[in-house]
Amino acid sequence: QEVVFPVGVTVIPNYTFVDATNLRAVTLSTGLVSIGIDGFARTSLEAITLPNTLTTISEYAFVSTKLTTLTIPHSVTSIGLGIIQNTTSLVTLNFSINSLPVTPLNRQFFRYFYGATAFNSGGILPTTPTFALTTVNVTGGTALPNNFFNMGAAFPILKTITLADTFTSIGESAFSNLTGLTTLNLEEGITSIGVFAFFNTTSLLALTIPSTVTTIGNNAFQQAGMNTLTFSSNLTTLGSNVFVAMANVTLIEFLGSVPPTVGTTLFTTTLNGATLLPNLIVEIPFGATTAYTTVVTTPVNNNYAQFVALNTATKLREAEDTTPEVILPAIQLDHSRFESLQVRSINTEIAVLDLNAKHSTLETILVLGA
Repeated sequence: QEVVFPVGVTVIPNYTFVDATNLRAVTLSTGLVSIGIDGFARTSLEAITLPNTLTTISEYAFVSTKLTTLTIPHSVTSIGLGIIQNTTSLVTLNFSINSLPVTPLNRQFFRYFYGATAFNSGGILPTTPTFALTTVNVTGGTALPNNFFNMGAAFPILKTITLADTFTSIGESAFSNLTGLTTLNLEEGITSIGVFAFFNTTSLLALTIPSTVTTIGNNAFQQAGMNTLTFSSNLTTLGSNVFVAMANVTLIEFLGSVPPTVGTTLFTTTLNGATLLPNLIVEIPFGATTAYTTVVTTPVNNNYAQFVALNTATKLREAEDTTPEVILPAIQLDHSRFESLQVRSINTEIAVLDLNAKHSTLETILVLGA
């Protein structure tokens, strides 16, 4: 039921333990660099720790095992097709995106890890797949490829995805159709979000957009489930149809006093429609209404008229003025004979002087900052 590999073993050959149904535990030694095709296929393996010396996991290595967690070390530079195909017990998978081939077709999560036979004749996973995977943690790399988690149809299984802080971009439709996704952890450092990136993520009710994001593509949040969204002052470009048909959204906050460049039909119930999302309020910084609602002719079609429409429908509001109102301790001038006075604040407070001080001859006041 258990196999312990001695130090010095560097390769597990192809088909070494295939169909060894009594095998439940394996101890691998440091120095192992390769696991061959079907290495542990169709065993009863319940747990395995892969050493940091491993570089290659060949095709179908863990097919039809009983693993519940699989952590692939960063040392792995090559992962074969379908390594966890039919491993229906697997709940958590941790891996580096750098371990996958660079060919775009292969850089699709489910198609690669679960293999072609997991898909129906239409090329997508069934809507009720027979596996338990709920949590995926992705490290390594800087760009999450287009369609990486997208199955082309509603897919309810995956619940939690975490991207490491190395990522700087999210590709087109990267999370599309993950209708079961409830938690998505994005770190600071991401600067661009591709078109349809979160399309139809209907169960994702909350999402923190990194403050480093500058560009968001067309339809990025179409039919997504978020209740609120906040975009930092670093946002410079917002595509068309970004928030279309977001059934739950009640608040979208823009923190920049200067509005981003915007596309068309941002806040409507349907594509290219005119009906505004019914429960939506768009909040902009205090004093920024003019900047967001001024329609100019250069460049032509800057689309800020959409904010005018929001304002007309009382769906555009300014955030509260948060400028601190602070007062220095009172300065006693009674019986003074100063002709001028300089006041220096030792912090951010504003000096307030009593100009009615009895018998004061004060004529000039100069207030200096800290």
